[in-house]
Amino acid sequence: MAVFAVLLGLLVSSGVSAFPALAAVPGNSPASMPMLGPTTPVDPGTMVAVPPFRALDTRGSAPAGADAAVSFQVGGVSGIPANVSAAVFNLTVTGPKSFGFVSAYASGTLPPKTSSLNFGMGQTLANSVTVPVGADGKVTLFNRSSGTTDLIADISGYYLAGAPVVPGAFVPLGPSRMLDTRGSAPAGADAPVSFQVGGVSGIPANASAVVFNLTVTGPKSFGFISAYASGTLPPKTSSLNFGIGQTLANSVTVPVGADGKVTLFNRSAGTTELVADVSGYYLAGTSIVPGAFGPLAPSRLLDTRSSAPAGPDAAVSFQVGGVSGIPANASAVVFNLTVTRPGSFGFVSALAPGTSSPNTSNVNFGMGQTVANSVTVPVGADGKVTLFNRSAGATDLIADVSGYFMGQLMSPATPIITPPTTITTIPGTNTGNVNGGGTVGVGQYQFTINEPGTYPAKGFIYSITNANAPSYPPVNVVTCGMRVAEWVVVCPADGRQATVTVTPVDTSTVLSVWAFDYAGNISAPTPARTPASYWFNVANKIPMPTTVLPITAPSGGSWEPVAVYGDTPYQTGSCQGDASSGYPGSPTMNALQLNGLPGQFGFTQSPAVDTSKSFSVSGWFCPSNPAAGGSSIQSLIAQIADTGVPGGALRLNPNGWPELDTWTTGGAMEPVQIPMQLGANGWIFVSAVFDRDNQQLRLTVSSAAFTGTWTVATATQSHLPSTTQPVRLGEGFKGQILNPVLTQGILTSDQFSFAQRQFGPTTQGVLK
Repeated sequence: MAVFAVLLGLLVSSGVSAFPALAAVPGNSPASMPMLGPTTPVDPGTMVAVPPFRALDTRGSAPAGADAAVSFQVGGVSGIPANVSAAVFNLTVTGPKSFGFVSAYASGTLPPKTSSLNFGMGQTLANSVTVPVGADGKVTLFNRSSGTTDLIADISGYYLAGAPVVPGAFVPLGPSRMLDTRGSAPAGADAPVSFQVGGVSGIPANASAVVFNLTVTGPKSFGFISAYASGTLPPKTSSLNFGIGQTLANSVTVPVGADGKVTLFNRSAGTTELVADVSGYYLAGTSIVPGAFGPLAPSRLLDTRSSAPAGPDAAVSFQVGGVSGIPANASAVVFNLTVTRPGSFGFVSALAPGTSSPNTSNVNFGMGQTVANSVTVPVGADGKVTLFNRSAGATDLIADVSGYFMGQLMSPATPIITPPTTITTIPGTNTGNVNGGGTVGVGQYQFTINEPGTYPAKGFIYSITNANAPSYPPVNVVTCGMRVAEWVVVCPADGRQATVTVTPVDTSTVLSVWAFDYAGNISAPTPARTPASYWFNVANKIPMPTTVLPITAPSGGSWEPVAVYGDTPYQTGSCQGDASSGYPGSPTMNALQLNGLPGQFGFTQSPAVDTSKSFSVSGWFCPSNPAAGGSSIQSLIAQIADTGVPGGALRLNPNGWPELDTWTTGGAMEPVQIPMQLGANGWIFVSAVFDRDNQQLRLTVSSAAFTGTWTVATATQSHLPSTTQPVRLGEGFKGQILNPVLTQGILTSDQFSFAQRQFGPTTQGVLK
């Protein structure tokens, strides 16, 4: 079992120095706490954004023929793997000799009847396309027109091949028409039209978002279309802008409503026909792996009309990382880019700041036109996107973001702890006092934990101590409900908020919390990974034990006077016989001496504690042979359960390691042990607590050469009750036991020390 040192303050204050907490075990230093999981997309269906590059330009060869196809290579070029599932590119038509449309599809498959880009004679138009890649690594563009046309394809990303399973992964589809109002009734003026996507054409009912090509045809007035999730409020953003009588298309990526529908709102004074050709969808769930898509309700992140237009041959940048629900580590963003009131013809190139300006286009425009196009582009290291106006005139630019792709894994944000109203928070601090005083080990206080970042946590790890928080949280925490050393793991349904119930472990108690993500990353800051902490104070302690349960010594045992100073025995180098002779004139206290033979142990006539509830145990021990080896267990103090087996025990394992053990009703043993072999014939003080409410076992060992405290979190199931059976002392143990304590409830550090002073020189019993 991995164990970690953490100072809990259960050290004896009389006769023993309080040493500082031990360092964590090797392998858990900050330098060895790596960021876990992939830092680049590796899961099938995740997207890899690339700096835009031109993969096709027929102007340098021959145009696409009338009613003819042109294919271009995607897989295996410019660093793209040979086997990819889909490509994202900007498709531009220029110089067409006739009106028509282009259908994009996977090479080697039948051409669909759907459109990816509609055009008129002589127009230069562009549209973003997401389309499956053929088995040969190619994409095909079919020119459905009676005239030739030049085609340009600028690639900005691709999706990894394989069966998508992670939330936010993309599943490409052969394009299929899911809406065509020409067969029913057009969209009314200032009115919505909804259509079903979830549960149809192979799309699961709970798809998180859908990608489709939206075409407007025959509009009776100028205006624009807003696409959004059904059941939500219509945004003020645009997905496609149009003029009277135009036929225009644009790619749309939009969340799907809870009813599996997408809504298109016609923000126009006239009716218009709408066509939607779906080309893929994203899997539902919280997007956390690199390259997974996170859909957003559309929001406007740039509008130069309220400031200054983009200048001629000049760039405009805007922030996307860390705003409007987009995580700071987003690798790419999807937005609708609108150009309006341009002073000259030209085009806009979208790119990540700090990269070379490409010669690719995202939106082509003429003087005075209002044109929109969907853009998928990498995000810069500063969280920004740059738009370069390649035009001789100024133009206004509008960007309406609809989603993002996860980038390199980042640690979740440090959680926020909110105390209950029963705790009066001291203004300006992270401490507070319990109203009404409060008692150690009694009363439960429910704290709320929030993960405030935009990168969602999977859950939280927390510890409860009465001193500074552990320096090193656990790593590789990926299983919810588990117990990791002294930490309890809590996984709320959404990873954002949890409640934990805490009982005071001392008059001063600190709750320390880290967040962790789906890959096991622990909340920053790195490398210290300082947790969020909240201290609270209570005024009361449980009553001190005052009852002495007499011990019946075994036939092979005896009571021996041990020389002490205060309540601390002198180190004599021997655990055999009367040690007082070496310290003439010193006071003595009676210790139980045992021979370690089978069946030889002291016992009480009545039980001390119920081990199904919280209890505390302590005492001075001098083992003659601590590392007995084999399967030998030396029991120091054991409360026998009603079943006749131990319910809780302070013991030495075969290595001579001290340990506190409890047993569940299912028969499992839960130990906390200090991995240090005790020396022979030397006195040690051991104090331990089974803290049922906080789900902790805490163990402290103090000696002349060593002081350390260990904690483990226990399971939540029931533990063996022990309301009728006696206490046993020293079963299998060879050496001496002085002033044993076994009491119900949780003793504080000073109470452990004070309990030792309750023993008289001739006391022969267990303090209860």
